[in-house]
Amino acid sequence: MLDKPIAERIDKALDDLIIGNPYKETGPLQGPFRCKRKFRKGKYRVILTICEECMNKGDCRIVNGCQGSKHSRNDIILLWIDLREDVY
Repeated sequence: MLDKPIAERIDKALDDLIIGNPYKETGPLQGPFRCKRKFRKGKYRVILTICEECMNKGDCRIVNGCQGSKHSRNDIILLWIDLREDVY
């Protein structure tokens, strides 16, 4: 579980990401992590999927993910938040 101040900073960064351009603010991952994106907040790495990108590539590997009926092209799915040295 994240400390409250850290969680609030990451929450604010995610809000800014959603309001802005999530493609510009995140970087794509490669290989088995394709269709996933990353961004850094302090010592933490956030891994997410932008459903639009996943649907366009037709390569969603998330169980009940973007191809499922409950997500739209505009959704962003938060997958993982952890210390940068512990991600991947």
